[in-house]
Amino acid sequence: MRSAKCLSDLNGKFEDMNELEKYRNQTIPAKNHSAYSSIIADEFSGQRILSAIADPYSRKILASTTREALSALTLAKECGIPVTTLYRRIEELLQTGLVASVRASRTKDGKWLDLYRSTVKRIDVSSENGTLFVGLVKNEKIPNRSIVNLCP
Repeated sequence: MRSAKCLSDLNGKFEDMNELEKYRNQTIPAKNHSAYSSIIADEFSGQRILSAIADPYSRKILASTTREALSALTLAKECGIPVTTLYRRIEELLQTGLVASVRASRTKDGKWLDLYRSTVKRIDVSSENGTLFVGLVKNEKIPNRSIVNLCP
């Protein structure tokens, strides 16, 4: 059984042509490249991003850090992700550029604490003529990385 459908397969399933046009605009994001902050067209980077968003833990991390920066321990607790797994996923997301460490600080006992934030608010994937395109819409609320000492 096929789960994905081509748009041509769906033409007969809509009673209202406006509904079909709405569906087309939502499912073929690469038709309007100007909507993206950046487009990744090289195969290696595209595959890394696809691998990251295919993982449920990585998706939880991205969703949780879209609106606010969070520490690894807060993410582990809120998302129900084992801490060691969370650190591996954060490292993968940092390497792909989907997450950034936006704030580093020291706790009272001298340990470093990073706060992580998603660098994108939307990721669209399409394939045109056999070429994979990943469209990224930047998260505009990313502050410049700052270092803060929490010790008085």
